[in-house]
Amino acid sequence: MLSVSPSKSSPRSPSGRDSILNKSYKGGVAMNSKVKNKGGKTNYKPYVSSALYNANKDKDRDKDGIACER
Repeated sequence: MLSVSPSKSSPRSPSGRDSILNKSYKGGVAMNSKVKNKGGKTNYKPYVSSALYNANKDKDRDKDGIACER
């Protein structure tokens, strides 16, 4: 019988890039100072940097202009 153990990365777990980015920018990274969080209440204010946001745009799950917010 062949047994397969679950992988350490699942679609629901935060990616490595999210956790690395959140160590430096706890509120995530916003594309500009005018964006509003659509995902609900957050614990931290996002760091504003269009260059850093564009590099991590794929991590903006709710497409509100803030990547990796929490």
